[in-house]
Amino acid sequence: MNKKTMDAGTLEELCALRNHGSKFGIDRMRLLAEALGEPQKNFPSLHLAGTNGKGSTAAMLESVLRAHGLCVGLYTSPHLLKLGERIQVNREPLSDEEILAETETLRRIAARFGRDHTEMLGNTLREIAREKAGIIKPGVPVVIGKLPPEAEEEVRATARERGADVVSVQEFFPNADALPRTNLFGEHQRGNAGTAWLAAKIFLEKTGRRFDESAAHNALANVVWRARWEKIPLADGREIILDVAHNEEGAAAIDRSLAALVAATGTRPQIVTGVLGE
Repeated sequence: MNKKTMDAGTLEELCALRNHGSKFGIDRMRLLAEALGEPQKNFPSLHLAGTNGKGSTAAMLESVLRAHGLCVGLYTSPHLLKLGERIQVNREPLSDEEILAETETLRRIAARFGRDHTEMLGNTLREIAREKAGIIKPGVPVVIGKLPPEAEEEVRATARERGADVVSVQEFFPNADALPRTNLFGEHQRGNAGTAWLAAKIFLEKTGRRFDESAAHNALANVVWRARWEKIPLADGREIILDVAHNEEGAAAIDRSLAALVAATGTRPQIVTGVLGE
């Protein structure tokens, strides 16, 4: 039997969902989850928020948990080549056939709800941090990486309101040298590795499992996350470096990486940049 492949209409429909803005709050998601039989209650989850580093941290966290013998689901956005990259189980992307089947199910349920959207996040670090801290659950531990002081204040304030303990990567790892190492390039990735390490440790211990430091080190040393300073060798000996930095903080990290590259090689690279949107 031939497998179904992604048709252009469905792909366009799914990718267009993001173009109408955002509706803050989770009231609609509660309705959708109820209609689906509350699937989110069938497994423990870790929820990542932030402006930069979520994908890399999620990949590292997934790798560490899988190294402990767990079957691990991973959701990230956006994708690089195929839509199925956004939803993976043990790093196996969702197939076109699975996406089509799930889309049809969700389409039928979503048709029963009214839709309204608004675009608003906030203009200050405090406002943005307050919105992102909305994922904090009552009584559920919160791991925070390096944050601007005002952003950290907002996250800690929300955590206090909801009775959630806060564990800081900077407090757990007293200096940069103490952070775990990863094969992902850039000093900022060590901060992400520290976040993944600490989140995995707390998650495993909270669920009655032992955290294996050796397994965690090995997982971080072999994690794969495409287009994050990814080097691709060419037949003539040159390299192409791909990176999906998309905002000011990411651009600053690229600038540091490029400076290190020029210092190491003595040559200036040719740069090709692509921009989507304003």
